[in-house]
Amino acid sequence: MSEIYLQIANIQFIANFFDVFILFIIISSLYVLKSLFDLIDFKINKYHYDKIIRREKAVRVKQKRKNELVECLKCKYTCRPEWKKCPICDTKL
Repeated sequence: MSEIYLQIANIQFIANFFDVFILFIIISSLYVLKSLFDLIDFKINKYHYDKIIRREKAVRVKQKRKNELVECLKCKYTCRPEWKKCPICDTKL
């Protein structure tokens, strides 16, 4: 069988075909494991990110409702939602 000589600095590595094949299997299985962990990490982060987006959207809806003006039923004057009565006709809102 043919052998592969690999020398890096002062370290010499001699491998035959079977050793290279085993090394290839180990490296490829590590890549598969890394991709699985990346996928799991993506799913966890996506769930967390979606949760944050939903929370921000709910806050925006509440702020929009809070900022909407209320119309007085009697005089049709647009009032702020925090006012208890209309400043024009003193009608409860």
